Amino acid sequence: MNKKSNDDFTIRYVVPWDAESIVERGAVDLIFSQAVMEHVLDLQKAYSTMYSWLKQGGFISHQIDYKAHETHKTWNGHWKYNDALWETIMHGRSYPINRELHSSHVNSILNAGFEIKKIITVPRNDGYPVEELPSQYESISAEDLTTSSAHIIAVK
Repeated sequence: MNKKSNDDFTIRYVVPWDAESIVERGAVDLIFSQAVMEHVLDLQKAYSTMYSWLKQGGFISHQIDYKAHETHKTWNGHWKYNDALWETIMHGRSYPINRELHSSHVNSILNAGFEIKKIITVPRNDGYPVEELPSQYESISAEDLTTSSAHIIAVK
């Protein structure tokens, strides 16, 4: 039996991670996050950077929480605020919330070059209806309106 030593793999926690140069291109097998991507302000840059770090066949696995994060009592209440009020709410906060929809994450992952292998969504029907949201959300899809979190797995 061939036993692997602990030196055969490395786990690294990288923060901040907003530049491609922090990790060698094509060197990573797996990038995962748990309730992080809802805080990233430039999704396309983040997913594209992850794509550059991964080896061919490498995976990303992200659990994304689309809820209000204590900014409102209703899970999707953070979408009820207009942009000016939202900017005021976020001012001085130690970590931002991007308010991006599920479809924005999916599209950014696909635009970065990934192939999505699995999406598991957690729907909720107890949030604000589209009629009560600002005009920027008037064309929100039914899926985005009700997706409170998702786990997305994709491959390079």
